[in-house]
Amino acid sequence: VVHLSGVVVRDEFRRRGLGGAFVAQVLATLRDEGALYVEVHWRVANRDAQRFWLERGFHPTFTRLRRVLDV
Repeated sequence: VVHLSGVVVRDEFRRRGLGGAFVAQVLATLRDEGALYVEVHWRVANRDAQRFWLERGFHPTFTRLRRVLDV
């Protein structure tokens, strides 16, 4: 399993296909190297990231919850 993290395109360069091209190349390389799975994560509030990854064939596999403890 490969985990991609920190994939970010600066605001002024978004919607030009740069992130998609980068991810496509990374996925092709991983496939050629024999990787079977690739995982990513993003903050729930980041709808742009959700759309980006879903458009590239990623789908939810689990949910992680967090609770702040009183100090």
